[in-house]
Amino acid sequence: MKTIKFYAIITALLFILASCVENSQKYKTAIAERDSLAMEKQALDSSYNQSLVLLNDIETGFAEINQNEKEMKVNLQGVEGPKANKRELIAAQMTAIKNGIEKNKSRIAELQQLASKNGKANSMLAETIKRLQSQMDEKGKQIIALQTELDQKNIKITELTTTVT
Repeated sequence: MKTIKFYAIITALLFILASCVENSQKYKTAIAERDSLAMEKQALDSSYNQSLVLLNDIETGFAEINQNEKEMKVNLQGVEGPKANKRELIAAQMTAIKNGIEKNKSRIAELQQLASKNGKANSMLAETIKRLQSQMDEKGKQIIALQTELDQKNIKITELTTTVT
């Protein structure tokens, strides 16, 4: 009987000690660390999602710029239709292209800020940002070329109008 009481007391003490683990400092530290890591993971996921949204916006912006650019080139080459409407259409397309470029520039700057805010340098993201910036520079050069072509055509139209009158 004494041995049964002895084993019962030992078993009860083991259960009490096991339940004390939840109150120990190591356990509390481990729980706090787990919670901290979960919050950090959530912040990284949020940052990653923001980066993807920005990249998608930039790619969509480039697609819109390319479409406007193609339409403008077609309008610059075509001669049919009233000239006043053509000029307004080309001017509107040029404005849309310039606005698209400015929007993409701001999105790229936002993406750079987001990347630098994360602290750790992500080489893939850095390469993507460099690629996007070079595309923006290329588009800027193309806009300058289109503006020059437009100005030359306007001068030629003015010369021809003068010759006709």
